[in-house]
Amino acid sequence: MKSYFENYEFYKEMREEDKHILDYSISVREIEAGHVMRDGETECGEVPFVLTGSLRLFKVSESGREINIYHVKGGNMCSLSTLCLLGRISYAFNVEATMDSKLAFIPSHSFTVLIDRSEPFRRYVYAAIGQKLIATLDSFEALKFSSIEERIMKYLDNNKSKNNKVYITHQELAVELGSSREVISRELRKLTKAEKIRSIRGMIELL
Repeated sequence: MKSYFENYEFYKEMREEDKHILDYSISVREIEAGHVMRDGETECGEVPFVLTGSLRLFKVSESGREINIYHVKGGNMCSLSTLCLLGRISYAFNVEATMDSKLAFIPSHSFTVLIDRSEPFRRYVYAAIGQKLIATLDSFEALKFSSIEERIMKYLDNNKSKNNKVYITHQELAVELGSSREVISRELRKLTKAEKIRSIRGMIELL
């Protein structure tokens, strides 16, 4: 049987019996864009590994305002689900597929067995958690020390296509940056006037 993980380095280094545990315990599901897989404080009974597509983890305030925690792209697992599972803790967050995605769900029992048995798997998991923690700290540092204009320009530069375009609405950009749509719209107008960007509905182009 062809494994969904055969192109990943950690899998190549695993023992055959550990590969068997991983391959035969997962459930693979296809999730449509916009589908919310997890809504609020529910127990993490499995860890999603994104084979293709992308997930968005976010929190919702009492007023209904959303703020992104981070994204999980293809080839990565959800580190927050991993922490909740390993620590047996509950944390209220939401998970949405931002595009059509294929996920491999690793059940809690198999995951903890592999953490104990397989050093390559364990190294991969801990490295993934560490990288996501550092990226999250960098985001909070930018929130504290960078201006909203600097954060907008950095986001656009990091997410632009080959033709320097980012397909995103003002509201979506506000959620990404932990700001309000009004603030984002005002700053985009300034950037447009300064001829740094061109903005139309649903698209921003770097000039």
